[in-house]
Amino acid sequence: KAGQVLNGDRYYVDGEVAVDWEYDTTTLKTHYPHPIKLDQKHLIAIMHRHIDPHRIRAVEMVRLVDNTDDGTTIVWQDRQQEGKEGKLKARYLVGCDGATSLVRRLAGIPCHEKVESSKFIMADAKLHWSIPPHLNMCFLLLSKGYAVCAHLMLDDHWRLTVVHRHRDKLHIDPEWFKLPSHLPHHADVTRGSATSSTAPTLPSDQGSEGKTDVTTATFP
Repeated sequence: KAGQVLNGDRYYVDGEVAVDWEYDTTTLKTHYPHPIKLDQKHLIAIMHRHIDPHRIRAVEMVRLVDNTDDGTTIVWQDRQQEGKEGKLKARYLVGCDGATSLVRRLAGIPCHEKVESSKFIMADAKLHWSIPPHLNMCFLLLSKGYAVCAHLMLDDHWRLTVVHRHRDKLHIDPEWFKLPSHLPHHADVTRGSATSSTAPTLPSDQGSEGKTDVTTATFP
């Protein structure tokens, strides 16, 4: 109930629609034949509701430091610069902090690729876009070293994930990061904030020009 159904994919390349399809739900013999997107905050709330009756302690905002050879004692540290450390005993240790997690390394699963988090920029933005709200697709916009994935979360609030190639320029010139003109918003990024501005036009579904603008944007 907390999730939203995705109906298909639409890819823009340099402002033109390159791929546009709807998912075939007849081939998936499951209770939910559509992909469902679920915001992390809703997922955490659902997990808390399920584990509370079992008297399981939920620990957030900590990182794993070490665990004993027998796998029962876990050393954790508060995720602050000088966070306190603590110990707890557990039957299971689950790693969910990415490809380079300590749990993954202890299990002997190497990560050969280099992960650069600065290549990813996420934003929750309120957009006015000509695409109808009921057309709940995964939108991917590609151009000149950028890839922008856009999901409609609620009403006119969108979740944007930007992947770029130029790692060094992100922290040098705030004016550098301006999305190409065909994307559904145009904002200047300065270390986690965005200014409101009017965006250039974007082709709508009917082939006419649809105007979009960002009214609010927050960057984690």
